[in-house]
Amino acid sequence: MRNEKDLAAEYRKHAKALRAAAAFEEDATTSAMLKKIANKFEDTADEIAGADGANKSAVDPYRTSFAINKLDDGAASE
Repeated sequence: MRNEKDLAAEYRKHAKALRAAAAFEEDATTSAMLKKIANKFEDTADEIAGADGANKSAVDPYRTSFAINKLDDGAASE
């Protein structure tokens, strides 16, 4: 596995690319969404860079910044 510094740099690279794409996007909603995703990448990079290997969940963005809430299946729980 790559070290945290390299991984954080990769996330920042993707954030920069997303911001560049947002600058050329004509649709305001799409542009805003690209910027929001770029911010999530930056947040994840900050978490990784500050982790110093101690917080392994920060290295997996799908468990932190990009976590998706499960949809309610309609079943009532008591």
